[in-house]
Amino acid sequence: MASKAKKLTVPAPVESASAKTESAFPSALSGYEELAALSRGHLDAMLKANAALSEGFEALAKEYMGYTQATLTAAGEAAQSLLKAKTLDQVIEINAGLAKTGVETLLDRSAKLSQWSLALAKEATLPLEQCFEATLAKLTKQQAA
Repeated sequence: MASKAKKLTVPAPVESASAKTESAFPSALSGYEELAALSRGHLDAMLKANAALSEGFEALAKEYMGYTQATLTAAGEAAQSLLKAKTLDQVIEINAGLAKTGVETLLDRSAKLSQWSLALAKEATLPLEQCFEATLAKLTKQQAA
């Protein structure tokens, strides 16, 4: 016995909902694609900021190490000079010179490190700032439309 396939009839409300879903899908898909593009942009900005911070911290660490090495070298030389001093006046003069040099070097290096730190902060936040501005522009553009 051969059976005949029955044709299913779809109620009108279900067919209407299906049609609406199919017409809304491309719009939802493009919204998802825009969101994914924004997320990729955010991730790229974070990676650029992280790279800038990494390079900047490395440069700051090298500067600190250079300062430490210079300070220890100066202290060693001063200690040798103190051991060779023959009078109390020479000891006071060597100690005063060491103190003066130490303060001058500290102020000079501190100013340099402050400038580097400020430049590092600007460089690291620039990609994030640009990403924020682009996102804000895109969102305000969509809101205006």
